Amino acid sequence: MGLRMTSQEPKFFLDSAQDVVNYIAEWKRQKGPLRIDKHLKLERANRNVNDRDCDYVLTTATVKTLQWPPKWDAKHQNHVLRINSTDLDDEPVALLFVIDFENFKIVVFNWLA
Repeated sequence: MGLRMTSQEPKFFLDSAQDVVNYIAEWKRQKGPLRIDKHLKLERANRNVNDRDCDYVLTTATVKTLQWPPKWDAKHQNHVLRINSTDLDDEPVALLFVIDFENFKIVVFNWLA
């Protein structure tokens, strides 16, 4: 049975910004996989995004830096989360990512500096 595409937004798996922050902390504690989308790595290489930067922004997220609720992306059928923070060089950044709950993975797909 395949996935059914729908523009109707399903309920997000977590109930609050605090739940997302706690999930990220547990993901970090268990050394969950992080993937930087190839579009960001290749087509936007000038942004110089690496795993270390992404890990830092993700693991320093708080309920104040995490945009809540996540935005539903009907085209890609996922909830997009955004963290407004600073990178390792203390420069402002917005990190856009999705959580792949099934594989306990975080996928970063945009880095707005």
